[in-house]
This record gives sequence, structure tokens and C-alpha cells, in this order.
Amino acid sequence: MLVSLLLLATASAHRPSFGDEGMSSAEDAYVIEDIDISIVVYKELVCEDSELWMTFDGAADQELYVQLGVPEIDRLREHRPAVAVLGPGMPPLDEAVPFEVPEGLGGYVFHASDEPAAFYEPFTQTDSWIWVEERLNLPAAGTGYVVGFHPDGVSGKIWLATGEIENFEGIAVDEMASWGPIVREFHEVDEYERSLAYEEEVCDLQLDGDSEAEGCGCQSSGTGWSGLFALPLLVIRRRRR
Repeated sequence: MLVSLLLLATASAHRPSFGDEGMSSAEDAYVIEDIDISIVVYKELVCEDSELWMTFDGAADQELYVQLGVPEIDRLREHRPAVAVLGPGMPPLDEAVPFEVPEGLGGYVFHASDEPAAFYEPFTQTDSWIWVEERLNLPAAGTGYVVGFHPDGVSGKIWLATGEIENFEGIAVDEMASWGPIVREFHEVDEYERSLAYEEEVCDLQLDGDSEAEGCGCQSSGTGWSGLFALPLLVIRRRRR
């Protein structure tokens, strides 16, 4: 059954790209090669690394699709992250953000909805809450950014997804099979549940990217994911329950 599903998925893209720690600023943002192709990036935000940055090159009037989700873990039930989309031709941000906006760019901040959409991914057998789902047409061509963060400076796990075209061409079956355990570990499912108590913490926010400020006021427990990885969203990725 699993092999059949994997073979079905590879019939149509981009090989998954796995990242190391970082992707926490415009300078080391994860590069989205094509905003139309469906990909997802997972990261645990901690006080010393509290944002997830992705960058893209878009054309004027091209549609950008963005999803922001949180693994369905009891301690993250009240976690309410936000996502900022920054780009040329966009209006100045109408609220303060805990990072510096690259010069010449405006943008929009999308906050968590009142109620999340429940999402089950049968390939990895994981559950998530989708808090933001937006489509917007880019007003001008150029380089832009998608930034995941928590507006109240709370640490926790998030994932960011862009694009809606599923494309898995050239990906080996054994490579796809390796995604499941990694994603399940991120979601703390079954054998990957944490063995140590862990609680998210509130960091000292420095709004508007004040580089003169002191560092964050909390410490990571060291038991969570400090890195991140990215892979194409599976064909079944769009199915919700």
C-alpha cells in the first residue's frame, strides 16, 4: 500500500530540500524556487531563533498562495502564530513586527483566524491546525519574503507552505519513504513523543528590528527541533478532514 502510494506520488517535481539551522532572517532565508510549486517548511521557533524566513522571486500580478499551520500537539493548542508577506509595491506595514523589514519593501501581516481548520495528512499520518490560508496577487515583480513568527514572542512549532501545484518528478521512492518519520517526529507522534516535559516560553520582543536591543529573555529547553526542513507537499496534502 505504501509503495503504491509513493509510486503514485512520484508520477508528477522538485526534489525535497532539507535545511540546517537558520533561515531566521532575510540574509539566510529558504529559497522558494517557484511560488506555484507546492512546498512546506517546518521549524521550531525558539527565543534565539524566533522567525522562519522564506524568499521568492515573483512576477507582477502572479498569485502567491500561503498556508501557516501548527502541529496538533496539546501544549500548542493555544499557539497563535502569524505570517507576514513582504514585497515590492506593497503598502507599508500597518503594525509593528519583531523583525526588520528589508529596505524598499512593504507588506501584509496575516494573523491566526478565530478557529483553525483541522488538517490530517494520511501519508505521514499527522494532524495539524491551519491558522492562516491566504491568496494574494503580487503588485510588482521582484524579490519578496514570507515570514512566520509569533506576534507575542512565544516559542513553538510552525510550518509554512506555499504553492498549490503538486510536482514530484524525479524523486526516488526510498527518499519519499524517509519523509514520514521526519514529519512524525516533528509532530511528536507515537514513538516520537517527547520523553521530557516541555513548555513554550515568552521571549522579549524587539519590535521593528531594533539591532541595538539586548537578546531574548528566555532560554530554549534544548529538547525541541532547532532546525528545519522543507519538502514538496504531497498530493494528499490538500485534503482536510
